[in-house]
Amino acid sequence: MAEGEAESPFQHFWSLSVEEQFYFIWPIMIGLLVFGALHAGIKPRAAVLGGVGTLLVCSLGYSVYLTEQNAGVAYFSTFTRMWEFAVGALVAALGPRFYAESRTGFSAVMAWVGLLAVAGAVLTFDGKTPFPGVAAAIPVVGTALVIAAHSKHRFSPDRLLGLPIMRFTGDNSYAIYCGIGQS
Repeated sequence: MAEGEAESPFQHFWSLSVEEQFYFIWPIMIGLLVFGALHAGIKPRAAVLGGVGTLLVCSLGYSVYLTEQNAGVAYFSTFTRMWEFAVGALVAALGPRFYAESRTGFSAVMAWVGLLAVAGAVLTFDGKTPFPGVAAAIPVVGTALVIAAHSKHRFSPDRLLGLPIMRFTGDNSYAIYCGIGQS
């Protein structure tokens, strides 16, 4: 939206604003879902999963629609990006039994598929890729697969992701991301 304008040290703060809105709104939403469930005699976990799932579907649908209409606005909109946080929330809400440490071959495959999805997005997406929309599902779902797999299988990407350079990159990813656009 600021194409052609001089770079600013604040140009990446929009992503922090989306994140902070999430941290502000999410606990309120979860609290209301749990409160409503307790008063309606519904299991709180079911209410949270249903509410988060509904938000995910609505936000993703809006993201796909708005990305086709105006990708620039869609990219910066909280409402088109909430589904991305909802995917992570669903992984967390499914609980530790769902994503407990696993040594199965399936978990290793799941983790590799997720990692390859993220790598594929990194290597193939460019400025012409309509984003967020459907394209955002590739790295988001890939990341969710890696987390949910929690694979400790000997052929999982766990050792690769545990290398010092990978840990450094993960620990400093936001600073690295912000530095990419700076001269």
